[in-house]
Amino acid sequence: MSDDRWVRSREALIVIGLILAGIALRMWWISLIPRTSETWHVAVSLATTGHFADTFRPGSGPTAHVAPVMPLLIAGVYRIFGISTPAAEWVLSLISAGLIGVSIGFAYLLMRALGMSLRPRIAAVALVSLLPIQFSMEMRELKVWEAPLAVAGITGLLALVVRLDSRGIGGAAGLVPALGIAAFLMLLSPPAGLAGFVVIAILVIRRIAFKQWPAVVALTLLVTACFIAPWALHNRAALGRPILTRSDPGLELAVGLNDTMLHATDERAAMTARLRDIHPITPKGYDAMQAAGGEVAYNAVLGKQTMAWITGHPEGTAILLARHVREYFLPPEWFFNPFGTVNSRSAALRGAYLAVAVWLALCGLPMQIARNRRYIYLLAALAVLVLPYLLVQPILRYRYLIYTLSGFLAVDVVATLWALYRKPKETGEAAPQ
Repeated sequence: MSDDRWVRSREALIVIGLILAGIALRMWWISLIPRTSETWHVAVSLATTGHFADTFRPGSGPTAHVAPVMPLLIAGVYRIFGISTPAAEWVLSLISAGLIGVSIGFAYLLMRALGMSLRPRIAAVALVSLLPIQFSMEMRELKVWEAPLAVAGITGLLALVVRLDSRGIGGAAGLVPALGIAAFLMLLSPPAGLAGFVVIAILVIRRIAFKQWPAVVALTLLVTACFIAPWALHNRAALGRPILTRSDPGLELAVGLNDTMLHATDERAAMTARLRDIHPITPKGYDAMQAAGGEVAYNAVLGKQTMAWITGHPEGTAILLARHVREYFLPPEWFFNPFGTVNSRSAALRGAYLAVAVWLALCGLPMQIARNRRYIYLLAALAVLVLPYLLVQPILRYRYLIYTLSGFLAVDVVATLWALYRKPKETGEAAPQ
């Protein structure tokens, strides 16, 4: 007990120290070589011309292929430090590491609000902060993608919602901060935004009187419009259609559901071949996009083709969706470097850790909900974050949205099971006294 008091009195310092140590460790993994990607191309266009354009190559024109938030952030860094200079790449890596640290801090506050025990919640912070499972991806790939910011947003929103559930809301106006976060996430990452709105809907059902629901709906539409409308109006002017978030769902579906992937003996090679055939960042895919009439029209064509393929191949669709589930929850070796060589031993260990963590989290959640109904928010968020990526070809970057939450939940489940195991034993030992 004295040890617990010592740890509790220094808990904040311990947690902050672990998070800062995790940020410092990640910075050892940085690469000052720019990570070229669709987001990077748009950021360079913004930094040089001020236009959301050229997502596939210079001159490819206006785009809504990627959401606006990350290109704007990267372009801002490039305008200050220079395009792809070592200083700019170092700052982008620091931003990524810092956002990961913020998400760990929010996850800690969330689990503390849910009643996670002292030592397990500190252990979870240490595990997610210090274990180098995905440091290379976090520092080199995610510095130009939205995942670190999306994870920080959804964990922060969950922590806020759990607090509101506990202390009360006081009416529809009390939801404004949560709605603002969810609307921002919808612009940044539609799966994260949808998860946010689902979580808020559960909060409304649990804690707001039915007569106030129309006000909540009106407020939700108003707040969401404040974030989405400017981007939609920009897209209408630039692309001819008011695209609310991104134009690429047709392309994403077409990569994951097709004959090439269905009959693959080497899934990595099949995905590479499929990308080479249809993705506009490749010469063949770019020519196909231009022939279709541009980015928006091309995605519409790919979406129609894929839906026709699904209709004509129900059994093949089921096989591929089952494969996506397996790959998402048990990442194969090639996920750890889809376009290069892989250290088999390292990939096997990391894949096993990721699989065990997420399966412990998901399988243990019903037990945690039975003990504390507020865990329903985590189940809802995880379900919505996972489901869209089972329809497309999953990769590690897509499943990163659940990485921090599943790590904390896995530790929480193990700690709960251990406590349940120890309780009868301790009761039995105390009985003779």
